Amino acid sequence: MPETLQDAAAVVLAALRRAPRRAYFESELAASLRAQGLAPADVAAAIDALAAAGQVLTAEYTCPDPHLPVGGFRLVTALSPDEPPSAAEAAAQARLDTRWEEWLRDFLATHRCG
Repeated sequence: MPETLQDAAAVVLAALRRAPRRAYFESELAASLRAQGLAPADVAAAIDALAAAGQVLTAEYTCPDPHLPVGGFRLVTALSPDEPPSAAEAAAQARLDTRWEEWLRDFLATHRCG
């Protein structure tokens, strides 16, 4: 069980780097790390710290549907330490956008209001 924000950030970063070509919803990542003793608030704080340190990229997406959270969805992905910063950020943004578009397409294909 991580005891400090730095410990929690190390756990989160390790999880993200195990799948370097993937973007995660924050809630999905938090659920996968619950067994390691991280609460959703710990994961959120760790993601914020990692983003401030330039190790991950996050993006907030929204969908205008009354059944979805008003605040939207935050996605996160690790930045590659092996690429120049601008290339790493561009690749990470593409992963975030692709994951969101896939999720949104699936959601809209199966969700029916009314």
